[in-house]
Amino acid sequence: FIDESGAWAIEPAFSEEPAAFVDDLACAADAGSRLWGFIDRTGAWIIEPAFAAVHTFAEGLAAACDAKSGLWGYIDVQGTWAIEPHFADAQSFCSGIAPAKQTEDDADDRQRVLYGQLWGFIDATGTWAVDPQFAGARPFSEDGLTAVCRTERSWEFVDTAGNEAFAGTWSERWGFVNAGGTLAISCDFSDVQDFSEGFAPACDREMDLWGAIDTSGSWKISPAFSEMRPFENGLAAARDAESGRWGFIDADGTWRIDPAFA
Repeated sequence: FIDESGAWAIEPAFSEEPAAFVDDLACAADAGSRLWGFIDRTGAWIIEPAFAAVHTFAEGLAAACDAKSGLWGYIDVQGTWAIEPHFADAQSFCSGIAPAKQTEDDADDRQRVLYGQLWGFIDATGTWAVDPQFAGARPFSEDGLTAVCRTERSWEFVDTAGNEAFAGTWSERWGFVNAGGTLAISCDFSDVQDFSEGFAPACDREMDLWGAIDTSGSWKISPAFSEMRPFENGLAAARDAESGRWGFIDADGTWRIDPAFA
């Protein structure tokens, strides 16, 4: 980790790129054992590296993969299992529930043949809040919606009860629904990212270029970039369509940091 001056705040000592700090903890992999744990801002281990993989903490729990069994559960900030590892995969909590993937033993014969193991959503006790029924799932956002996958290519949004709110199509046209599940922005885009600071990056289907729309679905930054990320602190990372290099633009689409990064 470096500070704002570019000086080392935490010297290089990890076998994998550490994740960003969340609540003064960052997940990192030990250079010797290559197991994952959590460090503080001095680089000291707060949760010893003992896991095959981890995700960052959210709502007091972090998804972690047991090094012996290869199964996923959730640990607390002391590194103790709060939800025992018995999932094939797991992601972070949001709004009290988290995506988790059933093991092969938990899937019935028909599921295994047609879909493999399926994803559902668990609560903080590890109980299924939404039964496994999706080929893929992402953590919920604060507005109570998330994207889930019925097949490997057909995504839809569901509410916290697992009810379909809006389905994507095989042509992968994307739009936005509000917290009530009502379509708020028509599916006119080949891809989108989350709203932040009143804007959402969106990819024009015909031009295959990215710009940014407002909450009405109108272009506020015309499509001109080969890739784009959500806004943060008034700036958004964008990739110049000609050079292929990354820089940062403001809310007018003007380069504030010229594209000079790979």
